[in-house]
Amino acid sequence: MNRFLGLGIFVVACATGTSGGGDDDGHCSTGEVLCGGECRPICGIGEIRDMATCDCVPGGDADADTDTDSDADTDADTDTDADTDTDADADTDTDPECDDGGYFCRLVEPQCGCAGGQKCTVVDVDVRGCDAVGAADEGDACGAAGSDDCEAGLVCLGAAGDGICKRYCDADRDCTGGDGSICFGQITIGGDVVADAMTCSVDCDPTSASGCAAGSNCGIFLSDSDVSFTDCYPDENAAGTQGVACDGDVGPYCARGYACVSIDGGASYFCGRYCDDPGGIGACAGGRTCTPFDPAATVGATEYGVCT
Repeated sequence: MNRFLGLGIFVVACATGTSGGGDDDGHCSTGEVLCGGECRPICGIGEIRDMATCDCVPGGDADADTDTDSDADTDADTDTDADTDTDADADTDTDPECDDGGYFCRLVEPQCGCAGGQKCTVVDVDVRGCDAVGAADEGDACGAAGSDDCEAGLVCLGAAGDGICKRYCDADRDCTGGDGSICFGQITIGGDVVADAMTCSVDCDPTSASGCAAGSNCGIFLSDSDVSFTDCYPDENAAGTQGVACDGDVGPYCARGYACVSIDGGASYFCGRYCDDPGGIGACAGGRTCTPFDPAATVGATEYGVCT
């Protein structure tokens, strides 16, 4: 669990499952992906998904060649040398160069293993598949149509219709969104952790929640290695302003730009506005003080606190 200690404990359970619905947890079964709000079988090699009908149709490498000679090229062209076959297939039908630890496609950009217009994504705990590339960017809302509509290299995480696009990563170097973005998020499906699949936190501004989609909030968290980072989570409550009681785990939550904090050892919690001048009063209204977190919450060159 990622946490913040200091004013009290600020804990928000970030969304960790893929959006959609096939079982009680809102996920498709093994070997299926969401399309048009329904679970559909994963398309086979040499097939692509027709997004108008959600059916799998022939596609990808058009020649799907019948050359089965493993590049010995003793077929009709009578080319008998081993390496001079320069035709369009060049063994790209199954992309033999794409081997991501035994998986047929790679999650982290640059992706490989899927046909043009498709992306590699997690479809079950130990299963990867190809799905249509969407248009939603990192930090954008997703899943409203019941499918993963994020760009390549991203995955829609969260409850159905309430997801956020997160970037796949293997290490922090893959998280290029900004100072607040680190590789930390484990994906779970039906309570099970997906192996070899992590996501970046979203770089956002906690004082305004810019960088997060409407309806979601930006929070500051502390990793298990004591690194401060930011992330978007879909728990905004417009009524949760300064001093309003809150519960960061189950709600009521706080408005954009506010954190659910405690100053009495966790006996009670309230919404406090994020501020960026700990010890000062310039960022806090009503003569309140910008109280720092302990340990300090520093993202990039900016230290954050909460108005108290």
